[in-house]
Amino acid sequence: MKTYEEMTGEVLEKVKREKKRRRGIAARIASLSLALVIGLGTITAYKLVGGDPVKAPTVDPAVTESAGLSVGRDYGDIFSHIKENGRDYNVSKYGVTMDGAVSNDLSTGVKEAPTETENSRGEVIEKPSGHSETNVQVAGIDEADLVKTDGEYVYAVGHGAVTVISAKDGVMEKASSFDYVDENGYVVGSGEVLRTYGTPEIYLDGDRLVIVIRAYERAKGEDQPNDIQIDGDIYVGIPYRYFNHDSYFTAIYDIADKAEPRLVGTASISGSGISSRLKDGKLYISASDWYYNSDADIPETFIPSICANGDSALVEPGCIVYGEGENDCKYLNLAEIDVQSAAVTSNLSLLGYTGDLMYQSEENIYVSRTEYDSSSVETQEDGFTVTTFSDSSCTEILKISTAGGLSLVGSAKVDGHLLNSLSMDEYDGYLRVVCSVRNYESVDKWREVGENDKEVYEKYPLYDWDNFEGDEWPNYYYEPVYDDNGNETGTMRLYIESEGSGNEMYNQLYVLDSAMKVTGKLEKLAPDERIYSCRFEGANGYFVTYRETDPLFHVDLSDPAAPRIVDELKLPGHSDYLQRFGSLMLGFGQTDEGEIKLSMFSEDESGAMTELSTFVIPHAMYSDALYERHAILADADRGIICFGTESWDNDVFRTDYFIISWNGQSFTLAKRVDLGEGAEAMRGLFIDGCFYVYHLGYGEQNVRSFDLSTFEDVDVQELASSAGWEKEGGIFWDVVYK
Repeated sequence: MKTYEEMTGEVLEKVKREKKRRRGIAARIASLSLALVIGLGTITAYKLVGGDPVKAPTVDPAVTESAGLSVGRDYGDIFSHIKENGRDYNVSKYGVTMDGAVSNDLSTGVKEAPTETENSRGEVIEKPSGHSETNVQVAGIDEADLVKTDGEYVYAVGHGAVTVISAKDGVMEKASSFDYVDENGYVVGSGEVLRTYGTPEIYLDGDRLVIVIRAYERAKGEDQPNDIQIDGDIYVGIPYRYFNHDSYFTAIYDIADKAEPRLVGTASISGSGISSRLKDGKLYISASDWYYNSDADIPETFIPSICANGDSALVEPGCIVYGEGENDCKYLNLAEIDVQSAAVTSNLSLLGYTGDLMYQSEENIYVSRTEYDSSSVETQEDGFTVTTFSDSSCTEILKISTAGGLSLVGSAKVDGHLLNSLSMDEYDGYLRVVCSVRNYESVDKWREVGENDKEVYEKYPLYDWDNFEGDEWPNYYYEPVYDDNGNETGTMRLYIESEGSGNEMYNQLYVLDSAMKVTGKLEKLAPDERIYSCRFEGANGYFVTYRETDPLFHVDLSDPAAPRIVDELKLPGHSDYLQRFGSLMLGFGQTDEGEIKLSMFSEDESGAMTELSTFVIPHAMYSDALYERHAILADADRGIICFGTESWDNDVFRTDYFIISWNGQSFTLAKRVDLGEGAEAMRGLFIDGCFYVYHLGYGEQNVRSFDLSTFEDVDVQELASSAGWEKEGGIFWDVVYK
């Protein structure tokens, strides 16, 4: 089983590989007029759908000054702010809440939370019957995935193309397909500027299909400048001011005629895509944007952009908000897109902010980012220089209202870091957050020792590393000191290692009100462990920590000021994912040996948890469902839990898709689908009495169907590929943490 540190190292390595693919140049960008409406306590950006540009109203300085925020007057004003304040990665003044102290209250009031069977308009939500839907965090708010169904057709992302498949009783027929990558490897609809990284995902909304693509800019032909060198690395065809610039791109198709899907329009924001959501016909996207080597005479080098139908434009200064001290040239960009018209109906850019995770409730978007604080202090002690190094992290959570457009409401800062978007949940006007805290500190001592420092050498004698015969290695060592020419000076430097070092780990739960003020919290839970999974259900919270055992915590959150632990169930192994399964709770994770494990938990009237049954898949050591909730399908009505795994058995690697049945008391294996030697992604869905397995492989890509009663094979449908798929090595797949 991989340790937390090993997994973190792998993620960082993936990030490095991903950044190597981001090679782009931005096209010249024209200006775009957007309207800014500032109300008491809120800052909102608007653009009329299909209308003429609207002049931004005069901003009352007293409004933003009282909130500790500034709105850009012009691009020169924004550039001056960036340069005059220097670069500071750890300062934030967006209305920070820490330990219950509120610096700025930007709240707009709280509405009563809708019931589980109603949406934000009070309309009854009809539970879909006959077919499955994407496994989402909040009912009624859709999330993008690789495959979708409307109950009659399956829409599947393939290598450079989307395939529309009719599905009747498991018999499949290709209705049509359309490319999202053209024959030259560019994203369709981007004006031959963007190339993909990561596999695109899709939404369905009535007669609209939306593709969401993470892409990097790459202008064509004559627009390429000379090669340049930055920090010793050569980058082909990239002007210095556009280095590492990405776009979060959306393409909207009319699929009323399944045989001939039609592109309605495209829209994008600059930056690396964080995540997206779809609610009531509005698509919400967020992206982190970075700029380097800003040039005051070229706004494109420090101002984000919006693109619609291939035409790019700079974000209007009045739509850029920043706090005092928010001075690094990076942005959090958000946009609201009308799915029917493909128009950007609202947008907002926050200077100095980026994001890691996005969670959306009925009325608000929450974007979090983790800030790391490392510091070292030197003091003198008995002739030694004592260096104390400390490392910790905190997470800032930004709250943005979606009521009537995107409005900045406020933010909070909490200790530690969040696992994924399931670590955040809004209920009855309160935001609940679970995070893991790790504080590291090391203390080292050193001093230079001359040839005549006999007392030091007597206390810390020199020893031969190659021929050391002691029972225990000393906690000190020497290194020679060299002059500027690389010659030894005769002086040695003595190091005494890690005296007083420590690594403190624990977990915290916070409850924040509508003003993002901490009203209640549970502190220092499960020492020396970290969060592995989390799930909020109404007034209850459930989360799993792990190191040697798997404590499943059940927390009562009915009183926001006084959350309390109801139960703590300790078990071997751990659950990386939790999901309500009827009246039970499903846990999906790994044993202590690292094999995939399912657990089913029950809960009595007092809230005490009991593990009813477990199911272990021998040799299965990995599943996308450990990290990506869309990769697991759990339906209590049909009594099935479905997911893919990767296994190593006697040095044989294989990929399988499992359908596990639950009979109310125990698990049984219903179907195991052999998918060969490798897969980029696996998903499952059902339509009426048939089950469909989506498989995106390292070349092979298809959808297979099975009868849900007999689990016998019915049909296989290959997915389409685009002619430009192999350009730039194909699309780079990676796990997107949500």
